[in-house]
Order: sequence, then C-alpha cells, then structure tokens
Amino acid sequence: MPASKQLPLSFGRERCYFTFEGETYRFELWTDPPEAMYWSTYKVKASHLKVFDANDKQVYGPAKEALLNELEEERKYFTNRDK
Repeated sequence: MPASKQLPLSFGRERCYFTFEGETYRFELWTDPPEAMYWSTYKVKASHLKVFDANDKQVYGPAKEALLNELEEERKYFTNRDK
C-alpha cells in the first residue's frame, strides 16, 4: 500500500450527494482497494463513480463529469496544501 496523506473526507458507498445545475444527485465511489478513496494520491476514474438521479436511475454525461472534476480538484488541493 503506498504511503500517502489521507483526504479528510467521509466518503462511503451510500448516502453521498452533490448538486449540479440545481439538481441533487446521489453517488457511489467504488475504488480498488476500498480504502483508496481516502488517499490523496489516488486518481478517481469515471469507472469508479456511479451517479444516480432522484429516481435512483443511473446517469452519465455532464453531471458525472462535473463530479469527477470536483473530486480531482479536491485531490489536488489536499495533495499540494502541505508542500
């Protein structure tokens, strides 16, 4: 397991939400290994994310891309803040 700083996040596979263009979406983050979701050095890929609308239907496209970009910006922030 690589030595890295952990992100101060409380992600899980359930009850994670974000808002995009006024709509609230639920998402799940599936990493391998599961604890990688807390590593600041782990780059989340689109295949690690599952995004669902209010009707629990999986969605793709702009909402998923926006979340992926937000997670990447947060990872960069926490990776670089202590340098």
